[in-house]
Amino acid sequence: METARRSAVSAFVLGGAVSAAVLSWYAAGLNYPLIAFEHPVQLLPSAVFFALGGLPAFLLVRNRVLTPAVVAVLTIGVWVWSEADPGPGDPLIGFVFVTAPTGLALMLVSAWIELWIRRRLTA
Repeated sequence: METARRSAVSAFVLGGAVSAAVLSWYAAGLNYPLIAFEHPVQLLPSAVFFALGGLPAFLLVRNRVLTPAVVAVLTIGVWVWSEADPGPGDPLIGFVFVTAPTGLALMLVSAWIELWIRRRLTA
């Protein structure tokens, strides 16, 4: 049990680090100042990027559910798509405060639904 917990936490950290690095690199290419210590709110996108990669990895290793990873890819895809055709607002702000929290909630709900369906089918 302890090994499974360590593996899940390691997957969370590794998935979060890779996600934060790749998405921060993409955002830096769009001239977003992500690592600026003058104001702590500018570090929030990096934390969101970390959570978007870490949560699906954790749920994949811990519960063997795949739908959170699909939701994460779709959530990040919405941000990339909105950057390609920006509207009147800042796409990164919308992503950090609306799209990503909604995506994280959908990841948890989809994992619960997937586990519930799996239990019903194997019962």
